[in-house]
Amino acid sequence: MPLATTSCNMADEPCINNINEIMNKFKDKVDLIVDEGNILEGIPSTIIRVKDKNIEILRKGPINKEELERSIK
Repeated sequence: MPLATTSCNMADEPCINNINEIMNKFKDKVDLIVDEGNILEGIPSTIIRVKDKNIEILRKGPINKEELERSIK
């Protein structure tokens, strides 16, 4: 399944923005890397887990827990 992402990193590691570092880190882990140059630096997306309306933030990003809680009520 193809995957397009806005950031590139392993869990609990900082984002990698440089295409050469990305290639070195992931060349043996994925079938294809599309080289569109370096990734612009920015805030990684917020990743959450929701179960029974309880929100767990797995990775902090631009959306905080209070904003998320308001959106699921």
